[in-house]
Amino acid sequence: MKRHILFMAELVEETLKRIQRSTVMPAWHSSIFRMLLGTYILLFSASNFSWINDVPQSFFNPAFLSISRLFSGFPPAELLIILDILIILFALFISLGVRSRFSSLAFLLVYIFGNSFRYSFGKIDHGGVMLMATLLCFSFSDWGTQNALLPDKPSSFHPLSSALLGILLSFGMFTAGFEKLLSWVDFDLSTNGFLDWFYNGYFSLGRQELLASSVFHFPPLLLEVLDYSAVIFELSPFLCLIAGPLFWRSWLVLASVFHLANTSLLNIVFITHVPIYCAYFLYPLLEQTKLKKHRHFRKTIRFTYFFTVIISTLHIVLRLSGNGVNSLLILPYGISQLWLSIVLWAGVIILGVLSLLHHRKKPLSSSNFQHNGS
Repeated sequence: MKRHILFMAELVEETLKRIQRSTVMPAWHSSIFRMLLGTYILLFSASNFSWINDVPQSFFNPAFLSISRLFSGFPPAELLIILDILIILFALFISLGVRSRFSSLAFLLVYIFGNSFRYSFGKIDHGGVMLMATLLCFSFSDWGTQNALLPDKPSSFHPLSSALLGILLSFGMFTAGFEKLLSWVDFDLSTNGFLDWFYNGYFSLGRQELLASSVFHFPPLLLEVLDYSAVIFELSPFLCLIAGPLFWRSWLVLASVFHLANTSLLNIVFITHVPIYCAYFLYPLLEQTKLKKHRHFRKTIRFTYFFTVIISTLHIVLRLSGNGVNSLLILPYGISQLWLSIVLWAGVIILGVLSLLHHRKKPLSSSNFQHNGS
């Protein structure tokens, strides 16, 4: 019995080491990711809640485990405006590196609290789950120790932060793939899971833009291949995560292509994972380009600080005037969500391919990993 327990312990330890090698993200590189994520939130995912005040109280129908069940109805307008402003301020602090651990956890708490009312209409959206997971994982990392206005102290948990995020991302994909496995893999050309998604979106939700109409010309065999390919792809991230960094980043590039295809064919906009995939592409690129030693790097950092302050100010002004939006770059400001998704995923694919081309042929040793990760 003892021998079996030791074997399992060694297996878990070796698996964790492999995952850490695949997701390695030293403190300096994670600080770049912190600025990227903070800027991304301000541009594309700055949740606003003031609009809830215009909803009749009779619509209040929170889920059983929702925080909003502690309230008898939607909160007053003043509280919603405070939540709106806090979301922006904490996203700004994350980008600037102002006590990033506290700012990340504070953003997470405000985000969860506000969304408990946002989803109090009987329907819950899972779109922001990975954003919350990312903030939670990196709240205990060293991403706020460098390139920060008010830096944090180093943490021994840092090497596990990016590894844990990779595990959660893989688990989320695996659950989606397992559900498809039970219904899509039936070896029957007369039924198709992809078409089920497509027809519902095309005829019921009006998702008829970009390449959607071309699906009608797909032969049955190709549609069946799409079903099985999606299942295999969504069930494989754990294997790629354990196999090594080259396999993991290759899977992330395929995932980016997958999201780009969903946007083009199904008109499904899902850009939440954009900064997360970029995080794992940053390490080989930044190592090879030696951006840290570039003479213009500090100017780029200062410009990022200035840019995030400007867009944060714009957000706050819009929200105080009653015109708050989640994204500053979508309608009514002229850019459709579909084209925004196309541009973002195309950019991520290019970044991912470059990271594969710059992949380090010699993997990090355990000692180097611990040194770089702390």
